[in-house]
Amino acid sequence: MRRLAAAGLVLSTACHVVSELDNTRPGDIRIVHHTDRPTPRHPAVVVGPGGVLRFVEPLECPTEHVVATQNSTEIITGPNIATFIVGVIATSVGAIVLAKGSFDRDALLIGGGATGLVVGGPLAVGPWLDNTRALRADPPGPAITTAGPAELCGERPLAAKRAAIAVRGLELDGTIDEQGRFSISPFSVIDAYDVATLPPWDTVITIDGKAPFTQLVPGSDLAMQAFAFLQHLDVDTAIAPMRLVPGLVPGLLRVSLTSTSSGPVLRVVLPLSNDGPGDATGVRGQITTQSPQLDGRMIYIGSIKKGSVVTRELLVPITPALAASLRDDPLDLAIMLRDGHGTAPTTPVKFRGVVLAEAPR
Repeated sequence: MRRLAAAGLVLSTACHVVSELDNTRPGDIRIVHHTDRPTPRHPAVVVGPGGVLRFVEPLECPTEHVVATQNSTEIITGPNIATFIVGVIATSVGAIVLAKGSFDRDALLIGGGATGLVVGGPLAVGPWLDNTRALRADPPGPAITTAGPAELCGERPLAAKRAAIAVRGLELDGTIDEQGRFSISPFSVIDAYDVATLPPWDTVITIDGKAPFTQLVPGSDLAMQAFAFLQHLDVDTAIAPMRLVPGLVPGLLRVSLTSTSSGPVLRVVLPLSNDGPGDATGVRGQITTQSPQLDGRMIYIGSIKKGSVVTRELLVPITPALAASLRDDPLDLAIMLRDGHGTAPTTPVKFRGVVLAEAPR
């Protein structure tokens, strides 16, 4: 009996072949940003709160893709083909011997043939039974690190002193502070009350006399800051409902040349009286002249109560070259007035003459 049991175990074990297949596949991907190694890109101008223009250097940082590896082993229990062949042969031989013994009535052949069938049958059938596949999780392998593309990782103020922005035939020449803020607001040449269809600014920018570059500033970025700009002016910029029509009457327009700590400026002074029965609100004016540094400049006047007189002053920074030119040649300058309800005079307020110099301010 023991021999038969041992033989059965051996036969059972010999029916199958166990193989192991190692498998490594990628797991989660983690992106590492090296913010300690920023690289500045080309300078750019951005629109900040209240429409303040800021010159910045966009920063991009290198990245790495760290991929975890997951290891596993597939354990495959499959048929032992050699055992199957032995079983087929033993079964075939047993069948032939059994048939021969039965025909010859030979007990020895009958016993041998029966034994061949008993042994060969399990060997032929057994390899095709109880075949399995199992997956065993193994400890993770080392992570794989590859260089990724550089990505934007913030910005820093541009270290510069002066900038000139040319847009639509106009020129804005101003200074840049330590935070990158430009000293001239875009709403010095954009009517902050009229931004519903503001087109983009296709600018040409020169910084500290270096080679100019172009940048498109979306008009929507500027338009969204118009209200905040008006809120921070030191005049009443609200547009009130009109109950009675105002009567705006301009006084003598005065233009002079002076200077500040930042350089020469053109000083424009405009008095306005309201002789009508109603209050005027949202009053402003826009300069028209041949000089790109002066053309398009806005002067925000605000509200003018009926029977009152308001005087507003506008200081326009200019280059030393333009200041020298104004000392020699007469200046033609006009201001077109507007208000919140379209009641302002349609005739522009004009100045023509030599620009006199005042004491520095």
